[in-house]
Amino acid sequence: MKHHISSIVSIEQDAIVSKILTHKAQITAFGFDAGQSIQTHTSVKEARAYVLEGCIVFTIDDQIYEVMAGEYVELPANIPHALYAKQQSKMLLVMKEEQ
Repeated sequence: MKHHISSIVSIEQDAIVSKILTHKAQITAFGFDAGQSIQTHTSVKEARAYVLEGCIVFTIDDQIYEVMAGEYVELPANIPHALYAKQQSKMLLVMKEEQ
């Protein structure tokens, strides 16, 4: 069956919704209501964040990137990063396997 990729995760009012799609590759889908954010943190794994819908502002090591639907951003391991959803948005986060 064929499905639209944005149907993987929903958006709920005043919330962040995430759904792990596979444990082996660790791909997680997120749905953000407008104004939701994830505070500054680090990860031991490199990741790539694909914005599927909307607009998400990423702060990566004090650099600001406004990422629109159809764009992605690289999140290096052990580098502080945060995000803010400017509008209702959906995102896929792909965590790279440990080397």
